[in-house]
Amino acid sequence: MEYFSYETIWGKGESLDLYMEDNHTWWLALNPRNRDILYNSSPKLRHIYPVNIINREFLEYEDATFSFKNWIQAPGNGILEEIGQGNWLWIVPEERLHEIGKFFYEKKLLIGVKGENFGLV
Repeated sequence: MEYFSYETIWGKGESLDLYMEDNHTWWLALNPRNRDILYNSSPKLRHIYPVNIINREFLEYEDATFSFKNWIQAPGNGILEEIGQGNWLWIVPEERLHEIGKFFYEKKLLIGVKGENFGLV
């Protein structure tokens, strides 16, 4: 994993994170007064990681042009393994992490990610 540089009002910094954070949105979601933002965020994910835990709602998510259940069956989109009642482990191929992350960002299925260019390394 590589670094990306960022600049805030407090100065410049570097991060090993894959994504530029939209800390304000994430803070709002975690603020006790706004818990509904976080609790009603499903079927969104925080980020796309090499290993993700997804629930039934995310597994069954579909819109007019996309069905996660169908998409995950295509070669190269990862491995899905049931790990409990209503939960699955989704293992994302490392070489496609950026591409898949960007795809889900464009589908508006990620929460707390900043920037039109996706802010990825």
